[in-house]
Amino acid sequence: MRYDLSPAEKFGTLYYLTGPSATPWDAAVVREIERKLDDFTDEDYLLLVGSPVLIGVAFAAAADANEGRVATLQWSGKDGQYVPIRVVLASFTADA
Repeated sequence: MRYDLSPAEKFGTLYYLTGPSATPWDAAVVREIERKLDDFTDEDYLLLVGSPVLIGVAFAAAADANEGRVATLQWSGKDGQYVPIRVVLASFTADA
């Protein structure tokens, strides 16, 4: 692995949404991300690494599952640790 993600483990167990060869043009990969994030809650965090398109898919799926609320972990090089960032999409509306 290119990155040492172990410092993020202080926020909980790490679960990988895709493998290293996942591509955004594979519909099965998109469905897998959506399935894995179907139960995303306020207690969960996204640690966003990899393809920008798949990062967008993961963020959108998490927001969809949690009424527009998504918590992410941002690396702070200055502090040498992950910092939680909570995002609330103001214009989010769930499909009925």
